[in-house]
Amino acid sequence: VGCGRTGTFFSFERANIVPDIVCLSKSIGGMEFPFALTLFKPEMDCFEPGENNGTFRGNQLVMVASKASLEFLTQNNLLSMAKKKEQIIKDYLNKLSTKYPVFICGIGCIWGIDTKNEETAKVIIQTYFQNNLVLERAERNDSVIKIMPSLIIEEDLLLEGL
Repeated sequence: VGCGRTGTFFSFERANIVPDIVCLSKSIGGMEFPFALTLFKPEMDCFEPGENNGTFRGNQLVMVASKASLEFLTQNNLLSMAKKKEQIIKDYLNKLSTKYPVFICGIGCIWGIDTKNEETAKVIIQTYFQNNLVLERAERNDSVIKIMPSLIIEEDLLLEGL
């Protein structure tokens, strides 16, 4: 997970991991455009110009949008905003987990509520959709409800969604 969703730019940073290669796509593309890139440690970059290309690379519009998106992330301190929202989400979901037999896991602005039952998760998703909130299911048997609010969501709207 990258681009600040976890409260650090990359999710692996909190574990003090320094990977040899990092693959990025989706949110790096200005949050809207298809874009993918691969980061290498300098000693691993053995490609000559034009040797390593792909479908989502080299689009000038996407590169400008990506640059603007990264500048927005930095200038508006979205990493600290994600950490602040993490505490709001965590507090709310911890209360929820004392009332219902669910498992809660997450960091920053990416969380999962494991209902341990596909049908239960499906009913919850449908109920939220009927109340104008779009959520997704994931993981084993689609039993995990994903909570991934925007990094710039206002606190009152976040609480309303929760």
